[in-house]
Amino acid sequence: MPISFTARVAHCAVIGFVMSASMTLSGCKAPEDHGLILGVTASAAEPAPSLAPLVGALTTHAVGAVNPGGGAVKVVVGNNTDTPVVDLTPLRSSQEVEQDPDQAQKLVASKLRKLQAVLDISTPQKPGLDLMGLFRRTVQASSSGDSLLLDTSGVSTVDPLDLRVTGWSIDVASTVTDLRKRGLIPDARGRTVRWIGLGVTAGTQPELTLPEVKTVTDLALSVCRASGAVCSAESGDVPRTPPHSTQPVPVVTVGRTTTTCTRPINLPGDVLFDRGSTSLSVNADQALGTVAAQLATCPAGRVATITGHTSSELSGDHEFALSKARAVAVRARLLQLGVPMHVLGAAIGVGDTRQVVNNLPDGQRVDALAQLNQRVEITIK
Repeated sequence: MPISFTARVAHCAVIGFVMSASMTLSGCKAPEDHGLILGVTASAAEPAPSLAPLVGALTTHAVGAVNPGGGAVKVVVGNNTDTPVVDLTPLRSSQEVEQDPDQAQKLVASKLRKLQAVLDISTPQKPGLDLMGLFRRTVQASSSGDSLLLDTSGVSTVDPLDLRVTGWSIDVASTVTDLRKRGLIPDARGRTVRWIGLGVTAGTQPELTLPEVKTVTDLALSVCRASGAVCSAESGDVPRTPPHSTQPVPVVTVGRTTTTCTRPINLPGDVLFDRGSTSLSVNADQALGTVAAQLATCPAGRVATITGHTSSELSGDHEFALSKARAVAVRARLLQLGVPMHVLGAAIGVGDTRQVVNNLPDGQRVDALAQLNQRVEITIK
């Protein structure tokens, strides 16, 4: 059975009492937690931030906490001055962290809704999409040893990195060298940075071409590595939740050959359907119209499979029928919106068998977590 932090401290205190005060007790130094900072641009030109691609990293961070408050997450929104904190630490009591891994994960899952609630109201206070501002503010909010999760499309429109000015033929290496010489890249040594959503646009910003996605990714990673951090970028899709921000973002002109049919498309269920319904909502076309335009230009031979997912329910019903009916409804609407029949493959339902997160922690339904599981995914092969 794991020894709790309180027990370890008591053990060290007893040993220290019987030993000379001048001696150093090996292994009795209180363990330290490293922080996690979540940075989002949350602009009107990209999907609204979602926990779906972040659940694994957030849970690992919180479950690994050894001290009360060690699983806290700081949230940085663009270059906003405020930095809200959401504590995900799984506590057994006010002074003790839960040591049982299964119980700890349940406690963390129950707290994730608080973080999603913060993201739902997090919008930038200034116009534009400020990639450098987000990176700088996130680094400033962190310390050596911390982890940074940065959720952004990376399509920056704010000086000193304005893609409308530099154009897509930008020399990444020279640009980063210039930024460093001007003292515009922060010192992020000792930090680990993971980028999410690079190149994924929405709202006012048209979809990028494959070379443009590569440029955005190379820019973000090059700036990051020049800061001294250990950096990586996720290549998967993020939920296409319509943006919440109303701050204007200038459009960066893109090429004609888009990234259509190159990666999965994740559509949140609450964007398409009312709770428990199989009929598309009045706002569903806001998301499906964009998807239809992408699928309509798929290269010959590409076929899209539409998969419906549901959340777990207290009744124990896996809701295979509901997930299948929703997939069928999406397929039918995409056909009506002009997607060629030969592009649309099967519509299938997998119920709650492929969850993003446990939405029934401690046997209680958490709506915010259930929404992460309720989705329709489009995969193209």
